[in-house]
Amino acid sequence: MKYYIYKMSGSSLALTYTKAGADCLCNIKKEDGESFPSYDIDDIIIIYLTKPTDSCTIVLESEGSNSFRKILEVFPGAMLKDMPKDIQETIISDEKSTWEISEDQYKKVISLMISSIGLLPKVRQEQVDRNSIQKIYYGAPGTGKSHAINTLTSTKSVIRTTFHPDSDYSTFVGAYKPTTEEQTRYNDSGVPVTYHDGDHKGEPIKDKVIVYDFVEQAFLKAYEEAWKKFFANPEAPEDEYLVIEEINRGNCAQIFGDLFQLLDRNQYGYSEYPITADNDISKHLKYVFAKAQLHLDDHDFINRMYNRGDGDVAQKVLNGDILLLPKNLYIWATMNTSDQSLFPIDSAFKRRWDWKYQPITKGMDAAGHDLNWRLEIDADHQYDWWSVISNINSKIIGKLTKSEDKKLGYFFCKASNEGVIDKDIFVEKVLFYLWNEILKDFEPSQDFLKDETLKGENDGYLSYDLFYDTTKGKTKIIGDRVNHLLANLKVMPWEDKAEKNDHTEQTVEETDSSQENISE
Repeated sequence: MKYYIYKMSGSSLALTYTKAGADCLCNIKKEDGESFPSYDIDDIIIIYLTKPTDSCTIVLESEGSNSFRKILEVFPGAMLKDMPKDIQETIISDEKSTWEISEDQYKKVISLMISSIGLLPKVRQEQVDRNSIQKIYYGAPGTGKSHAINTLTSTKSVIRTTFHPDSDYSTFVGAYKPTTEEQTRYNDSGVPVTYHDGDHKGEPIKDKVIVYDFVEQAFLKAYEEAWKKFFANPEAPEDEYLVIEEINRGNCAQIFGDLFQLLDRNQYGYSEYPITADNDISKHLKYVFAKAQLHLDDHDFINRMYNRGDGDVAQKVLNGDILLLPKNLYIWATMNTSDQSLFPIDSAFKRRWDWKYQPITKGMDAAGHDLNWRLEIDADHQYDWWSVISNINSKIIGKLTKSEDKKLGYFFCKASNEGVIDKDIFVEKVLFYLWNEILKDFEPSQDFLKDETLKGENDGYLSYDLFYDTTKGKTKIIGDRVNHLLANLKVMPWEDKAEKNDHTEQTVEETDSSQENISE
């Protein structure tokens, strides 16, 4: 490997300015009469821009003769006057555009760049899309939030957990807990006690005893796996996903604790601010990483990001002294916006996540075709499920609450393999939700609840209990009343949808036929 300086100025200026982190190829132009060195693929070239940003220095990595890929952001900084004197003199006095420097000179310049503008002198650090590394999928119930994550991570390594009101730091991260293990029984003389007869004759007797051991939970499991994958291939580590279901059903401040600080990621995907691990976690991580025999050839790969007197940050990670999220650890979560959360998420926590809204849409299969689920009340009364959901959302929830959070998603109920949702599921999930979460706050005399067949009962309006027949000691759902409610909501019967589809297909065929006749 050789090191060069290339001075870009005047008519030879090939790269003027690129935004931070941009990926670009720089084709070096040659001054008249000047010959270039024969660059090898691993050679490093320092480019000094004299125009238009006199103070800008960047480093490029060779990709072949006269072609280089940018590996450092272009920032104003590293002024020429601050460079080592031998470098200053060479740049000022030498008429050439390109010349070779020693490794020591290169290290001096790189050290200067790091101290003055905090740049990373290796291509191995590429910027990540911070819009994807920590993300919360949110929306109404049944919109497919978990399904979306499952689809996107189907080929990835995933560790999943669910938050609830009793979740805390120890159940998310880990803690010492009593566990059982087998221990050999010894007599008073310290000799193992053995079986005197039977199939295990002569073998030592083992007793199950209670011991305390550190038990890792979802976060530490994902953290350890991410670092193992990272050290196995630092340049392109395999991704690890920590998925948190129902993140707003737990007290996030209590559950995350000091891990909250790690959620600030830099442009390369690592935690901006490492935190000190407590003694229990530190001992556990040191044991786990040592057992896995993790090591990193170039610690500067990580250390250059933390130029604040932090010492060997990479080694501190391996020792378990600090916690630091690697770039390949993705934390994704789901949040049901209709839940009455016991612990609202504060704005500081929200700011550290990207948000992905899951709208209410018609259900599609993996190939993008309509699922065509239907609600079946009886053999003669079936309804298009999308029409059921749409009309309930617009004519009940939207009309009464004006709230998107309370609306139902297509997957609020799950259909059978034949794409059928029966009336029992509909009444006991959908109607129960409507009466328990929506209608309880409004007058019962809503137009869509009016039913003349009640004959004065309940003032002629449906209530939840009236969907059930409890005669003869048995409880069954009254399908006619469900049909009446759906008719009030003007839900599309299944046969009408089938006729509409047939008509559409026929119209398309007729149009195609007429176009053919015109062509002829």
